[in-house]
Amino acid sequence: MAPGLAGYIADSSDPQTWDDITSAVLAALATEFDVATERGGIAAPAGVRKTTWLDTFDWRLHKAGLTLQYVPGRGGSELRLSGTGPNPGSAADPGQDVTQLVTGWQASRPRLLSALAGGPVGVRVGGLIAPRALIPVVTTSTATTGYRLMNEDGKTVARLLIERPSLLGPQPGLGAGPQRPLPLPAR
Repeated sequence: MAPGLAGYIADSSDPQTWDDITSAVLAALATEFDVATERGGIAAPAGVRKTTWLDTFDWRLHKAGLTLQYVPGRGGSELRLSGTGPNPGSAADPGQDVTQLVTGWQASRPRLLSALAGGPVGVRVGGLIAPRALIPVVTTSTATTGYRLMNEDGKTVARLLIERPSLLGPQPGLGAGPQRPLPLPAR
């Protein structure tokens, strides 16, 4: 829809870079649309989302092509498993993303396989991680700001969501040294 905007990617944690790119994108869109900030903006409670990626200390999920995310929520937290796994297409690994509701979890501490008992995530990763514990690898906080793109009649024709992720401190047990980057699932 807007191929000219493809070059606007913030690849640094420098706040000035994010602000510059956001301003440039909004200015480019303003040449074709009226741009208005969604009600609530960045300060709205739904505008900030935390995500914690989990793996074993020896990266068993990563080596198997899987990523496991813990996403806390008000109505219940979720574990989201993505990737193809070691045996794509097999009955044990259908190659589909799997979500499992969890209660009583704190992603800041290690969890054994028994904490996933009976759920689809536990079934998919059980053979890979046992007897290891899942540990938090990295936690991000993503602030989302929404904008409405309106035509000359003032009708919304599209919505733009700008997500600004940031790391939340070092994870316990991983040390202060360099950490391997965690692959994010392709979408």
